[in-house]
Amino acid sequence: MTKKLSSLSLLGLVLTLWACNKASDLGAFLEEDNEIGVFYDSVPLNTTTIEDESTVTWSLGRVFIPTNSVGRLDDPYLGESRANLNFQIGIASEPDFTDAMLDSVVLTLAYDTSRFSYGPPDENWGIEVYQLESDLYADSTYYANSSFEEGSLIGYEDNIRVSLDDTITVVEPRDAALDTIRYLPHLRVKLDEGQGLFGQTLLDLDVSDFASNEIFRQKIKGLIVKPTGTSGKMVYFNMYAGLSRINLYYTQRDTAKLVILPVLSNSITTNVAVNTYEHDYTGSAVAEVLDDPSPSDSLLFVQSMGGPSVQIDFPDLSLVENSTINHATLVFNLAYLAGDDTLGFPPIEHLVLEEVTPEGDRFHVADIGNLLTSAELRLFFGGDLRMNEDTGVGFYSMNVTNHFQRMLRGEAGTSLVLTNRYKGALTRRSILHGASDSNLGARLFLTYSEL
Repeated sequence: MTKKLSSLSLLGLVLTLWACNKASDLGAFLEEDNEIGVFYDSVPLNTTTIEDESTVTWSLGRVFIPTNSVGRLDDPYLGESRANLNFQIGIASEPDFTDAMLDSVVLTLAYDTSRFSYGPPDENWGIEVYQLESDLYADSTYYANSSFEEGSLIGYEDNIRVSLDDTITVVEPRDAALDTIRYLPHLRVKLDEGQGLFGQTLLDLDVSDFASNEIFRQKIKGLIVKPTGTSGKMVYFNMYAGLSRINLYYTQRDTAKLVILPVLSNSITTNVAVNTYEHDYTGSAVAEVLDDPSPSDSLLFVQSMGGPSVQIDFPDLSLVENSTINHATLVFNLAYLAGDDTLGFPPIEHLVLEEVTPEGDRFHVADIGNLLTSAELRLFFGGDLRMNEDTGVGFYSMNVTNHFQRMLRGEAGTSLVLTNRYKGALTRRSILHGASDSNLGARLFLTYSEL
């Protein structure tokens, strides 16, 4: 009993020391006390940057997408990335357009004020709006590289000043009279450019076409918003906000009216808003490691949007194959490269790990469990970006104790994938030191007891 209690006490002290980021002191301490049967070591691992186009960007109940984005990035280390937004619009009422005359039709998209934008803050931003010609289904799964058919170009804005500081004042119909409405900052794009094609299509619909969202989508499938070629940043949108909608302004029997067609809302549970992404790595640093992947690469690249992730392999577990794992922690350090724009391209806030099954399927490691969208994820798994106060180096530390125990029991494979917590939504990237780096390289730190 005394020996067991001593081992548990030592393990608690080990974890305390490790939390303080004193790996060298920890190793020395345990080497002096290994006679009680608890050991500390670093198991070798291989790390490789891989392409990861299978990123899910829509799947009911499978992934959580906290935001959507539109834009283009020109990153010297990860090349060009483009985010397109494909979404359906719904109905909030059954309007009667008899004798209606079109005034204008306006797309409004609410900014996601909790994230807003990513990329160089002073870069211009612009969009193109197309009609969507493909059907979307809420119970389907869509990926970063899914493709959808686009129809006519119905809207265009370039050199947009994206700001959260300016409210927008609009004169529009309210209760059969014109009223001046002040809205929170949002994107506002006039569609049709005077041609009246899309707006007139809406006015020509019959009352029966508004009987349900399913019937309405047989006539109007949705919209695609894409970045212009000069766009230089990503902008985030809250597609569930009331301001994310189509605004149809018309006059009926000398009375100005407005019909709102929302995108997503609590009352429309069958609509879809899904991002797709495009990447061109030509001439970038990541292109070299993707073209010739090697576990000896000193740099690793992790990016959202179906961009690259990192594969982790454990080639030799003989050191601990007859042991009980007390604690296992994976650590990755940020790499600070000359000329890197960390203001425009800040690193990923939270990394997670997925295990790779022998069949090639991927699931979050057991240490994450059901905590992916919980605040407790940082407490029990880690993975959030932290700063080493002694060295000034940012790092990610992840608890993989349960997974490593399963791996030694033969219940899990020996490969993991390191990726963004919200890899289908948040357009961030991190550059890390690979395992081959002797100073700041990726490491697996173990405390274990011999059987």
